[in-house]
Amino acid sequence: MSAAPPPAAAISAGHDNDASNCDLDLRTVPVFTTEEERQEIESLSLADLVKVQSDLVGLTSLMESLQPPSGTVAAASSISASTATGNNNNSAMHATQHLEAELRRLPRADTEAYYTAIQRCPDQVSREHKALFLEANQNDVPVAAAKLAEYWRTRLEVFGNERAYLPMTLAGAMRDETMNLASRRVWQFLPQTDTAGRPVLFF
Repeated sequence: MSAAPPPAAAISAGHDNDASNCDLDLRTVPVFTTEEERQEIESLSLADLVKVQSDLVGLTSLMESLQPPSGTVAAASSISASTATGNNNNSAMHATQHLEAELRRLPRADTEAYYTAIQRCPDQVSREHKALFLEANQNDVPVAAAKLAEYWRTRLEVFGNERAYLPMTLAGAMRDETMNLASRRVWQFLPQTDTAGRPVLFF
């Protein structure tokens, strides 16, 4: 499958060209459609697919994925994992309940942004979201509660009331923060390659 060539103003790594010489209009970069991707994959042989997978995830990960577990081990692992998941869910539920109780003890001024988030974007104040704060603070509930309240206060201060409760994505809260990174030259190729010999782009 072929795609349109990139713009003439291509980026040259490792050269101190003027920023104006490396402007890249991201809207003109070739984009493969889902159908083109499907056709490309279907045209590959098994050997080609293995090579692509190895290049993407590394040979070690590929070999591990090709090792089928034995029936007995797989069954035991499944039962163990199911039991562990159930216990973890119960523990997480109790921990977040304690966290919510601790948040109610904090001054209203500290938690106002947090409770506004519950009303305006409840999916961003989910149990999983709260569990991250507990985990980051070694399950210290008072500390995690204070950090969670501080997170939403800071988010409101930085993004303002209009954007603070949008998803933290380039299309949401950070939509006015985006820039053409290529033209700003806030990237560079590292002098070392990865273990597969591929260049590493850092930005």
